[in-house]
Amino acid sequence: MIYKGLVIFALVAFILSTIFYFMSARKEGLTTDPWRWAGRFSFITGSVLAVAIISILAWLIFDHQFQYNYVYSYSSRDLPADYLFSTLWAGQEGSFLLWVFFLSILGVFLIYSAKDYEPVVLMVFSLALSFIFSMIAGIWVGETTIGSNPFKTIYEAYPGQVPDGFIPPDGRGLNPLLQNYWMTIHPPVLFTGFASALVPFAFAIAALWRERYDEWIRPALPWTLWAVFSLGLGIMMGGYWAYETLGWGGYWAWDPVENGSLVPWLALVACIHTMLVQRKTGTLKRFTLFTALFAFIMVVYSTFLTRSGVLADFSVHSFSSLGLYNQLLLFIVAFVLLAAGLMIARWKRLPSPTWSNEIFSREFAMISGSLILTLMAIGIIIGTSWPVISQWFGEAKTVDAAGYNQLMLPVAVVLALLMGIGQLLWFTGTDRKQVIKQLLIPAGIGLVSAPILYLLGMTHFHMLALGVSAVFAISANLQIGLRVVLGNPKLAGGSLAHIGIGIMLIGFITSGKYDSTVTVSLPLNETSDVFGYSVTWTGDTLSDGKEAFKLKVTREGNDWDLAPIMYYSTYSQAWMKSPDILLRPTYDVYFEPITVEPAIGNKDLSALRFGKQSSIDIGTGKIIFSGFEQVSMDPTDIRFNMVFLYKTANQTDTLRSLYKIGKDRMVSVTPVSPAPGVILAPREVIPEQAQVIASLTIGENQLKTARPETLVVQASVKPMIILVWIGTLLTLGGFLLAMSKRWKQR
Repeated sequence: MIYKGLVIFALVAFILSTIFYFMSARKEGLTTDPWRWAGRFSFITGSVLAVAIISILAWLIFDHQFQYNYVYSYSSRDLPADYLFSTLWAGQEGSFLLWVFFLSILGVFLIYSAKDYEPVVLMVFSLALSFIFSMIAGIWVGETTIGSNPFKTIYEAYPGQVPDGFIPPDGRGLNPLLQNYWMTIHPPVLFTGFASALVPFAFAIAALWRERYDEWIRPALPWTLWAVFSLGLGIMMGGYWAYETLGWGGYWAWDPVENGSLVPWLALVACIHTMLVQRKTGTLKRFTLFTALFAFIMVVYSTFLTRSGVLADFSVHSFSSLGLYNQLLLFIVAFVLLAAGLMIARWKRLPSPTWSNEIFSREFAMISGSLILTLMAIGIIIGTSWPVISQWFGEAKTVDAAGYNQLMLPVAVVLALLMGIGQLLWFTGTDRKQVIKQLLIPAGIGLVSAPILYLLGMTHFHMLALGVSAVFAISANLQIGLRVVLGNPKLAGGSLAHIGIGIMLIGFITSGKYDSTVTVSLPLNETSDVFGYSVTWTGDTLSDGKEAFKLKVTREGNDWDLAPIMYYSTYSQAWMKSPDILLRPTYDVYFEPITVEPAIGNKDLSALRFGKQSSIDIGTGKIIFSGFEQVSMDPTDIRFNMVFLYKTANQTDTLRSLYKIGKDRMVSVTPVSPAPGVILAPREVIPEQAQVIASLTIGENQLKTARPETLVVQASVKPMIILVWIGTLLTLGGFLLAMSKRWKQR
């Protein structure tokens, strides 16, 4: 009860802080007015409570107090300390607390650094914190609950199902997909970026509020660079996690949760460029304000899409609904009204946009780039929202990865060209002869790269166009960057970031378009050729307590040991896979287990062992074990179906073998007949391994050739994928360098 009360007190403190800072903002110029001091006191009180709340939740998790539903739902006694720590943000309530934590820290810092912007900036922070805290308030208003409190007990969460005071001996544990060191690092970095995106928004609101449209750029620019850096780092970590561990086969899948972080990042990058133009030329005030406001609204909108449950059927890792739909919708509406209302109210008094008439000017290239980045963000968010939008007109539809790639490819070509051209030009215009002279070397390198890239295998025209554009962008930025480094290295952030993006684009092409994938069967202790490597499955081992397959990979006298993982998760009721990667200087070879096919002989069909997706070929078809299906969990009548698929060239039949569990064993079972003369009779279930042992009765000549136990893997070669990681690090390094320079100038 005390813990719940702390959440309510923090919510009240931030609401009061919003009111007090609002009153202070109306008395601009009075730096010692009592409203500002009251706002500070309330904000700091709320922030101290926020830190206390997240600390208490961490303590409850480490102390295994499973009477709390959040602790029970996401942790367990067997988790090591680092995974136990990451359960703090594994659920909706915890991740909201993580967001609150970073917003509170940033807000306290801004109290002492925002100077005369403090009342409006902190009013916006307090308002955002009030909304986010309401998501974890758990207050009953009539029959409606506002928010889901992380300190709800398990008997409150399951009324009538467990007695009051019930304490489970252990928790459900952490989702196996999240049991990874990236889970400890990735979410805090990402939420640092989400929280930082509020800073330029708040300064833009302050600029509109005070009708001072130029001064806000100086304090807001380094924060915007920090937001781009931290959000970009979080996105990169998520991409590498997906590639290295989760077995997605790549680093980007255009999943709504991924898009939800990419869209604000693109908007923030656009904002940086418009800020630089406005600061240099005094133009572009409306567009700069728009991009700053748009970026954070996209953070809130993406939060709505991935946490309200509207995309639960379309995203592999969006949060399930906690009944927060209306609250999240209100959060968006409030911030859109605040931003749009002020923009509309000030529109006539906002200086009209002054566009450069000089095409050969840096501001023209930067404005064009910012416009394209903003349109990219809008296009992606529309695509992400398409399941919701299309439902209004009938069946819900999604935009697949190919659709996004097709949309983004020409845009990326234009952006790459602008990245190169823009760096070669001066603000306010460049003499055309000078432009041609500047373009000679990078354009020449770009043109020379075309036949080289073609001979290296980049044979598709659109990919070749992007590759040449990227080489041009790298060359132009190297040309300028080297001059800058020799003069003042602190000014090289822009060139470094552009070089990184150019390298990244080439990595996207080589690893995304020109990768190769094959499905390979690896009979036990037999060697197969996979992309020129000799690969032998030598048996099983344990890796981090999970079943792994030992692969011996050899080539030209060198050998490597790999261990891709596949195991059945009782938590997820599904098979979990984790690939292993052979890292080579110019490519990766990626091994992902698909299934293990049981050993079969011509005569011994009495004890075939099936794991999920295991299969056996018979006649013209294949029997596949699909998994278990619950029929009854009545303690006196526990029944399950074992589900098999029988696939032929023309159709797939589903077969269910019902079995009943008596005391510690299977007591009855129904055989199935997938084809005439074929009887499959399950004999034993091994629940801890989710496996079935079955006998097969089959006619002569229906069984295909005998074979040993066989591991089926999907192997992929991803050429030059290292360029993606190198390019990303250079890009982020560029933003960090630029931030350090702008921080001193704020």
